[in-house]
Amino acid sequence: MKHQLTDIFKNGLFRTTAGLALGVAMSANAFAQTAERPEATTTNSSDEIIVTGIRATTENALNNKRRADVILDGISADDLGNFPDLNLGEALQRITGVQIDRESARRTATISVRGLPGNFTKTTLMGQNISNPNLRGSNPFGVFDSAIFNGVDVEKSFTAQSLSGGLAANVNLKLKSALDRRDGSLVLRAKGEYEELPQKLNPGIYASGAKHFNDGKLGVFGTVSYSKQDFRRDAINFTRYERNARNLNVAGETHLYVGDIRQFVEESIGDRLSGAAGIEYQPNDNLSFRIDGLFSQRNLDEATQDNIQIQPRLSASQITSVSGPELVGNFDFDRNGTNEDVFLHRVIDFEDPQVVWGNRDDESLNETYALYPQLDWENDKFKVNITGTYSKSESATIFNQFDTRILQTGGATSTSGASNGVTGTLDTGGGDIRNFVFDLNVPADTLRLDGGGYAITSGTGLSAIRFEDGRRHQFTVAGFAQGAERDLKAISGDVEYKFSKGPFVGLKFGGRYEDEAADVYRFENSIIGLNINNLDNSVIVPNASLTSGQGFFNGTAPGFLEDQFFSIDRDRARALLLPLLPTDTIFPRSIRASDGRLSNFIDFVDLPNPYTEFNQSLQNARNGSDARRNFAIDRTFTAQRKNTELFGMVKYDFSENYDTFPVRGNFGLRYVNTDLSGLAEGFTEPGAGSYEEFLPSANIIADLKEDIVFQAAYYKTFEAFNLAEFRPTAATISPAIPNPSATDPENRAGTLRIDESNLGTDPRSSEAFDVGLAWYNRPGSIIGINFFTKEVIDIARQSTGGSNSPFCNAGFVDQVLDNPDAAAQIGSATPFIDSAGNCRLDTGGRMGPRLNLSQFTNTDPIRVNGIEFQVTQNTDFLDGFWGNFGGTFNYTRTTSESGEGFVLPRVSKNTYNLIGYYETDKFSVRLAQNYRSAYDLEAGGSFQGRERQVRARSQLDLSATYNPRKDLQFKVQAFNLNNSLREEFEGFEVLGRRTDYDGRTYTFSVQKRF
Repeated sequence: MKHQLTDIFKNGLFRTTAGLALGVAMSANAFAQTAERPEATTTNSSDEIIVTGIRATTENALNNKRRADVILDGISADDLGNFPDLNLGEALQRITGVQIDRESARRTATISVRGLPGNFTKTTLMGQNISNPNLRGSNPFGVFDSAIFNGVDVEKSFTAQSLSGGLAANVNLKLKSALDRRDGSLVLRAKGEYEELPQKLNPGIYASGAKHFNDGKLGVFGTVSYSKQDFRRDAINFTRYERNARNLNVAGETHLYVGDIRQFVEESIGDRLSGAAGIEYQPNDNLSFRIDGLFSQRNLDEATQDNIQIQPRLSASQITSVSGPELVGNFDFDRNGTNEDVFLHRVIDFEDPQVVWGNRDDESLNETYALYPQLDWENDKFKVNITGTYSKSESATIFNQFDTRILQTGGATSTSGASNGVTGTLDTGGGDIRNFVFDLNVPADTLRLDGGGYAITSGTGLSAIRFEDGRRHQFTVAGFAQGAERDLKAISGDVEYKFSKGPFVGLKFGGRYEDEAADVYRFENSIIGLNINNLDNSVIVPNASLTSGQGFFNGTAPGFLEDQFFSIDRDRARALLLPLLPTDTIFPRSIRASDGRLSNFIDFVDLPNPYTEFNQSLQNARNGSDARRNFAIDRTFTAQRKNTELFGMVKYDFSENYDTFPVRGNFGLRYVNTDLSGLAEGFTEPGAGSYEEFLPSANIIADLKEDIVFQAAYYKTFEAFNLAEFRPTAATISPAIPNPSATDPENRAGTLRIDESNLGTDPRSSEAFDVGLAWYNRPGSIIGINFFTKEVIDIARQSTGGSNSPFCNAGFVDQVLDNPDAAAQIGSATPFIDSAGNCRLDTGGRMGPRLNLSQFTNTDPIRVNGIEFQVTQNTDFLDGFWGNFGGTFNYTRTTSESGEGFVLPRVSKNTYNLIGYYETDKFSVRLAQNYRSAYDLEAGGSFQGRERQVRARSQLDLSATYNPRKDLQFKVQAFNLNNSLREEFEGFEVLGRRTDYDGRTYTFSVQKRF
């Protein structure tokens, strides 16, 4: 099913960008025969070195670092648009202090910087904002083809002129202007990317050209890159460890077994298109005008996810230990304040589990484009810049879920021995997936979808149906569509006055106004209205992703479940289930009176999900409104943020008048005012917030010797809320719907869920100090060390209190009583913790509904400390063969401290890169190893708890080029040569949680420069 959320030709931007790129390429080709071709050491009109090769790009990046008036590190592309890595995120991880996040199977390539997660990093383009093509979180660098950029700077300290928002760093993507590019240049490249796991070859093309006219006063450039995307991730997931099954229960001890096992195959299929173009006019030496544009889209419109899920925990009475208990450690597994011996039963036999076979449409779209008009004027005393920004982005996900499941029979506490006939054996591998063994036996007549007789019941809700004839079988159609569309407009200007005498060389001041709007949505599917009684066994097929490509995990987990690893034929399922039934026959069976939960939840009408083929899951009478909504009410809203920013900065350089005191730098102040507002779907009252900050900064650069540089910096920065993460409702409430059929009296009153907004929390800010020393011992070489400390204030975290709730008190409830629905549900009742540790309303009989309370709070400040060390050296001082080597070693260590014991997620304490290369005029080879130590993942919206960690990981990559002529190059690259896994565990490595296998990737390219 093709994605229908966007049209890449909308607004004509792609036509403009691609047309200009190709037009420039043709123009450049026509003039190429008469244009001069400077060698690698020749400079252009801006005195910027035109670089080719590993050594030259390294030297260019170090020169940029040394000239900067802030602390930064960067990477430089050569003039052919080459970065020696798989994508831009992979290239950024080579920079000291940067770590790439590999949680996403989509190679989203977000990054963490200097001990802070990815959403603490701001991405800019040529120093200006660009609309984020991600729904939430940090910029997904895998969405962009790195070839369209000329380099990237990771700015670690700031001046007063720096845009606010990057608490960790500002990642500035660079585009050369048209007149800074080589006149008459044209580069064409064809590429093939071979993915080992799906055994797919993804073709790609690249073209870039530039041309100058009117005696070098007018220039144009264009760059375009297109590639197919088809890559796969296999995963084995132990979703949860359960304690004390009936057969494993030992008084005073905690005995664990895996209660939920899943195997996934996630395949990302689609394409990526990136382009940039620009025009520049410089009528004289004082005035220039340029406009640059960028477009990038990654559309994975054929992505899928196949999985099988087995849940022995639902029949915990029928768990038998095969291996016996193995002591894990002595710790507080159940968080009751007491440590106990915890044992793992690594190998178990089980009977009567719930078994789920599923397939999902897992489409995604990430798209952004931007235009930047810019005017520069200067004379001997003044320099003026005015820059505009217009940027739009879209991010969208369609997740259509099809599941068929065999339900358990006996129940977790049953002693009757009843069974659905399914049995199995599991060996977790004890933290080593190579020892994983999984076997499942499903009787041939158990998995049946034919025969009709389905009904919607209170036990299955709005997304699943089950037979009424006694068979323990269920079919589910669920999923959602979610996304955000953003629109960003800004104008900025600054004026610099140059002093002619004294240590102060310049005074710079300016301002910026930015207006960003976002439409955020989430719509959830239901099974209502589908022709469910048309289902038959033809929808059950062998696992779709494994019928082509390599086997699951490519042999790395030889004991995986294979014979029973079925899948759902999604196209066949749609053909049977669609079209939707008319409104008056929307339910194939009447809703029984006992199904009060459903009759209270929905109106008996259809309401299509606007982005999928199915009806929505509906809920009405919520928050005092009669409007029908989907469940995710707090995720469908509009929001707007208006920023006004002013700054003033003084530049100084003692070396211009005092040769014996070679110190330069800057100090200044930035003022930021943010007005934020939003309106949730179905509400009439908007939510709003207003925030302001004063941000001082100072940078000192001292040339202690000709080749030794000392740097120090102090700076504060501030980040307003991400619009897609803003929750503009005061509080939302899901009514407590009674469940009179519940066997446990305490569950009959239902659950009342209250979600408070994040309006009451403050935006994040930070204050930091840096100090560093660098020895540029020869061209293209450095030995450097940096120390930094940063205090991050007002990190917002979401805490949910269904059990042992920290918010189970009248004080929390008072904060939501302005919501009439909440006030009506709570009444005069007071909350208390019941005997099972659940927060519940006391209604006199102490059988009131459970409370599931969710609240955002600001944490205590977190202190992040770090050290960065870098050595980059080449051997060009040696003769012959030995003079062609070079390499880099960089190392980062970060630690964080918090009075509340919070752990920042996705941040490793230790990271290093080890890169070595050999390069001649015709041949080069580069070997790069990246290592990061274990790190924590957040769970349940909280930084705290025994949730999951990711094991230390190392990856080895190779790149080689051959240049038979200066204008022709062949390149071969290999990524993840050591076949490294991504492995999660829970506190102890023996308690494995998830293992991901991506396999190796190889690329082959040939390029011609005209």
